[in-house]
Amino acid sequence: MAQLHIDRFYQTDPDQIWQLLTDFEAKKSKKINVKILEPGDASKNHAGLIREIQLNGAKFREKILTVTPKESIEYQLLSGAPVHDYYGTVFVYPEREGTTIRWVVTFKSNFPWPEWLIKKRAIKGINSILDEIGHSVK
Repeated sequence: MAQLHIDRFYQTDPDQIWQLLTDFEAKKSKKINVKILEPGDASKNHAGLIREIQLNGAKFREKILTVTPKESIEYQLLSGAPVHDYYGTVFVYPEREGTTIRWVVTFKSNFPWPEWLIKKRAIKGINSILDEIGHSVK
């Protein structure tokens, strides 16, 4: 099983970061197109929500598994990449001068491709999302 993690620091309040991360329709994003396929359970912070995301010319479907308010979001990639058992967790850590997001992903490849190749594409997608967050908090 492959694993990767990316940390990104923002000089802004954790509440602002949390609002952006839980905007599951990506209404404030200019480069990410999102379509909600199933709304999820509002009483459980939208757990069960399924959405389709268009990013960097690719289309993905993901399901929000759990949301721990102001701490973490766990999700599963359902389709759109040559992988299975893809799970991600996005953590929000308040810091003295701002907020750190830690994005952790695990997956298994569907093909005998080199792990680094799949990681490279995943890192590119995650960094695009983190860049969008950075543009939104400035």
